[in-house]
Amino acid sequence: MDPPQNQRRKLLSQAVALMVQEVGYESGESVALEMLTEMFQSILTEMGRTTRMFTELAGRVEPTVGDVTMALVDMGIKVDPVGLRAFSRRSTKPVIPAPGGLPLPKVPSILSAGKKRPLPNYIPDYFPPMPDPHAYIRTPTHKQPLTDYSACREKMSQQKRDLERSLTKYIARTSPCYYIFPENQSMYPMILPKPVTCVDPLVPRDQIFEEDPTPQRLNFVRKEKVVENLPKLNDDDSDNETKEGGAVAPPAKKAAVSVSWELIDNPFLRPVKPFRKSPGKKSS
Repeated sequence: MDPPQNQRRKLLSQAVALMVQEVGYESGESVALEMLTEMFQSILTEMGRTTRMFTELAGRVEPTVGDVTMALVDMGIKVDPVGLRAFSRRSTKPVIPAPGGLPLPKVPSILSAGKKRPLPNYIPDYFPPMPDPHAYIRTPTHKQPLTDYSACREKMSQQKRDLERSLTKYIARTSPCYYIFPENQSMYPMILPKPVTCVDPLVPRDQIFEEDPTPQRLNFVRKEKVVENLPKLNDDDSDNETKEGGAVAPPAKKAAVSVSWELIDNPFLRPVKPFRKSPGKKSS
């Protein structure tokens, strides 16, 4: 389907060709016909623009014959009312067939509520029609919740079956299974049971996700401290005997070193823990 611009251009070309034929020409080149059509379109456009200016200058909306006459005079075209009347009533006037109306595209209405209202009297007929009432009337579009007991039970059972089916498919994909039909593994997969001992449920576990087989080592650091010993008071000490001159020598003092072990609380000072592979994992 051609756009409206092409349709109007075709009508102008037909009108120009009929006028040229009425003057006495029998044939013409396409370039000349196109040039005459362009000139005719320019004159019509300028005449319509000038007519609208005179119409708005007079404070009116619809143009009259006087506005068209003033536009022609302003464009420099001589107007002869008698000649125009005789020209319009001539007997050899060619008639252009009326163009067929273009079918308007049908807009699908998603929601229809009520009847469409006609256009009021103060709105011209060439305006688009009123929209569907649901565009300006409040219409509830949500469904009412189910309150029937049987319907609620049926919906709950369906949800439970869907949940069980999805959980079974998930376990069948993530766990070892036995397939009744090996060629089609999506049909009737049988989940193999995991071996469970009787001791496991009796062993208390609290947030233990993975056991560490290596015992945890306590990190200590050795600290030495020099301590001065007090004088000895034992009877076997022979150093405190009297010496020459009857003077008593003072007791001798010895320095001792005390060793203590302290636990390292700072994680940045702890020794590096060697990485050990678990016996169950194999390197690829």
